[in-house]
Amino acid sequence: MAPNGSTALLGAQDGQRAEQGAEVGTTEGQAALHEIWMAETRESAYKAFDRCVRRFEAKYPKATECLMKDKDAMLAFYDFPAVHWQHIRTTNPIESLRVLFPAACGE
Repeated sequence: MAPNGSTALLGAQDGQRAEQGAEVGTTEGQAALHEIWMAETRESAYKAFDRCVRRFEAKYPKATECLMKDKDAMLAFYDFPAVHWQHIRTTNPIESLRVLFPAACGE
């Protein structure tokens, strides 16, 4: 299946954020992003996002500007039912397919 415009855009944004966010302290930056990405609810994710921006905005203005600009696209998976979030969050499409179609993958 060919990626649609949204998935292609999200992939490009991920690369851009990675470059701009590389300077963010690995442990604390990753923990803040993980808190957003793995939030239990949309509301929790948005609160974690706001905390992350406040925490890093002064020190990393370009990275936080990029995050703020792409906030809705980054958190769009919260529009889907929660049972699908784990599959949407994965960065490994093969593992995602194995979870969705275990019989076809010989499991």
